[in-house]
Amino acid sequence: MNTNSDAQEIKTRADIVAIISRYVKLKKAGRNYTGLCPFHSEKTPSFSVNPTLGYYKCFGCGEGGDVIKFIEKIEHIEFPQALEKLAGELGIKLQKSDDPAVKMISRLREAYAIVADLYHYILMKLPQGANALDYAKNRRRLSEATLIKFKVGYAPFDQKLVQNYLAKKGFTAAEIKATGFINERGNDKFTDRLMFPVFDTAGHVVAFSGRVMAKDDPRPKYLNSAESVLYKKRFLLFGLHGAKEAIDKNDMAILCEGQIDAITSQQAGVENIVAPLGTGLTDTQLGLISRFTKNVAFCFDNDSAGQKSILRGVQLALAQELMPYVISLPEDVKDIDELIQKRPDDWKDRAAHPQEFFAVQLAILKGLMKKDLTIFEQKLHELVGILGSAPELKQGILAKQFADTLGLSEQGILAAIQKTVPPTYIRDELKQRQSALSTSEYVLALVLLFPLVTLVMEKTTVALSYFPLKEQQELFQLMSEFAKKHEHIVLSVLDKKTKKIKVTWETVYTRFTNEVALEFSRWIAEISGKNTEITALIERIGLSEMAASIVITDEVILDFFKAWTRLKRQCVALRMEVLRKRLAAAEMELSEPDMLSIQGEIQENMEILKKIEKQS
Repeated sequence: MNTNSDAQEIKTRADIVAIISRYVKLKKAGRNYTGLCPFHSEKTPSFSVNPTLGYYKCFGCGEGGDVIKFIEKIEHIEFPQALEKLAGELGIKLQKSDDPAVKMISRLREAYAIVADLYHYILMKLPQGANALDYAKNRRRLSEATLIKFKVGYAPFDQKLVQNYLAKKGFTAAEIKATGFINERGNDKFTDRLMFPVFDTAGHVVAFSGRVMAKDDPRPKYLNSAESVLYKKRFLLFGLHGAKEAIDKNDMAILCEGQIDAITSQQAGVENIVAPLGTGLTDTQLGLISRFTKNVAFCFDNDSAGQKSILRGVQLALAQELMPYVISLPEDVKDIDELIQKRPDDWKDRAAHPQEFFAVQLAILKGLMKKDLTIFEQKLHELVGILGSAPELKQGILAKQFADTLGLSEQGILAAIQKTVPPTYIRDELKQRQSALSTSEYVLALVLLFPLVTLVMEKTTVALSYFPLKEQQELFQLMSEFAKKHEHIVLSVLDKKTKKIKVTWETVYTRFTNEVALEFSRWIAEISGKNTEITALIERIGLSEMAASIVITDEVILDFFKAWTRLKRQCVALRMEVLRKRLAAAEMELSEPDMLSIQGEIQENMEILKKIEKQS
């Protein structure tokens, strides 16, 4: 693989908009496309794709690059793997590479594919797999079609099978060791186990999960591949490769506890289901789900451990801004697989009608209020702790729902939420999610650097009310008091000078602060996206981006259109001002792609202004 020439060919032939659209919902905006950034949490789109230059850029978190970089980041894979993935999709034959790391990745992938075929062949065709096939079909009730679909296999009790087979296929001892198929004693890691291959989102086998079959087998029920350059379990979900389309179609992902549950559920017709890989659920795994839907339903085992896992999963889901649902299991079954074996239609009905997590919990709380206030308080405290994992806006919505349902004070619930400390795994996610500063945080940082800005802000309509958090408001007030003292000191010094100097200073200072205050108000409105007048007008008369094709037949609509045109002109002018500032920053950083992209946007806005002027 000649990475430079291969990469260039891929970037030239790849449709970056089409590829990124698989992961991000993009909307055309002039020459570019915009959408919500997949690399950080946001409400307003700041992610831009330039098809002409073949670049993407997020102006919120700073992520950017070409199509290969995007695949690396979104799939959590290394450059060679991203190159190989895109080359396969585009039908490009990669040149051979002398890079040992690239060679090893290719050989590992080849080895896993070979071993998956070997295990599957043994299960389906050879006498050594007869007992395992009987177990799979009769005990687990897996159909032959399902066994083929998931490429289920069998690792026989032969401690040298895989290493000898790979050696015959031309793999070196070092390559065989790197696969992870050999344990510390030099024997095969997987023996006498039903084998479930783990696929990455591109459909490559990257690991295995082996299950014992005998009830009295003293070994661990499941044995999983160790992590490798190909396999990072926190970035994968079992069954996702085959469930992606169903999740997208149903706008819902079901999370279950084990591989068997996921397989038997898909066999029963409920295909939008996935499972973690031998470990606790992670925020990254829920991030994978968020690419396809914003709704996730938890259905874990019917025991205390399973119910605790659901609570943890809900917290992680809220941190990823996913809407949590639950699917309850009847008391006479322990897991999804058992329910499917007993009453498959019951499972399909439950899967088709998941319940909102908080609606279920509120119903339980309402019952406890009449029966046991002590347990009620404990349960309420537990749920309030979960609410603390949600974004602030969601906290407010849920607090109101709690207050209305239970007859409690909304402010009291919000205050209780503020006192909660999310678990470590939630704090880490929130820390990452909050890495990109909000507009109010940028303004507060400006105030801290230049306290006199507070005097300018007090001339605007924003000032103290602009900051959503009490701590931010208190800090602003503190800096405002400091600025007023500073202004008083300056005037005291000027009193000792000539009156002419003082008048000159006051004139310049007043004019400056008034003008800056006006610009500051406009800047805040632009950056925060709070020009609600434009939004209301657009919604009321259904104008398109340019409203060029609207036929005005009514005097009232004409008035609306004139107001919209005026406001749109102001908005575009402000947008160009922001773009010029960004262009200056890009020039300082010598970022040619950003410079070209911003210059293109400026040109587009100039053309929009011309059309608006012509329209008016």
